[in-house]
Amino acid sequence: MLMQRDSWSIEGLAIHPTRTESRTIREHLKRLPIFSGYAPEVDAVLNIIEICRHWLPEEIGAELSNAALRHNDAIYQVISHYGASQLAAQLRSFTDLEAATDIQLIAAFALASAVHALCGLAEHLSTPGQEIPALEYYQMHLNCIENYVPGASAWLDPDENAACCEIGDLANAASRHADTKIDGVLSRIARRREGLESRDQSIEAKALELINAGTAMHNLNSKLRAWQERETGASLSKVQMGTILKRIPWLGYNPPSSLSKK
Repeated sequence: MLMQRDSWSIEGLAIHPTRTESRTIREHLKRLPIFSGYAPEVDAVLNIIEICRHWLPEEIGAELSNAALRHNDAIYQVISHYGASQLAAQLRSFTDLEAATDIQLIAAFALASAVHALCGLAEHLSTPGQEIPALEYYQMHLNCIENYVPGASAWLDPDENAACCEIGDLANAASRHADTKIDGVLSRIARRREGLESRDQSIEAKALELINAGTAMHNLNSKLRAWQERETGASLSKVQMGTILKRIPWLGYNPPSSLSKK
């Protein structure tokens, strides 16, 4: 993830903070290996970005957004300690744009937080198996939007406050949806683990049966694989079966080295 003063990059796509269309970003991210399973998370963040851009005129929007992106952590440290009321003033201190309005500063911070969430999600989802860290990082930035953006706008004009509250609600909904997704990933992991444990227990029971029936240790691997293929239609490789057998404490499985050459 590359971040420069005048441009950002999301998984190799250089984007301008206020000009690059959301559909362009989405089309680029569709190439990720498991994008289809996480399209709602991407769309939720892009929706937040679009609402924020409405309040960011091009002449100052890019500078405010870049400042918010670069100093996102520093701003968070301040507002998490002193409260949301400090958000606009803190971002203003990182820019030369004294004329920027509070709604513009708040929108820039929300946009930058959304971009951080999207960058982290895209980066981790490039490697299947990293879904939970990706979603937790995604949630961290969404929760920042939800917790501080509405509060930072409490004293603004009604339309501006309503927009910030809408952004907070969208972040909340996206975060709750991510919770459901995390639960689903954890459930799949648990089911897979249970399935593997059940498989290994069946192999151990069959190994005991074969040993009691007089099967020699050097024939155990091949007999188990033949049995597994009859039972399930597929069998583990010789190496995979050997690994499982080595984990059975009472078996003491230690086949001759020539076995692996056959």
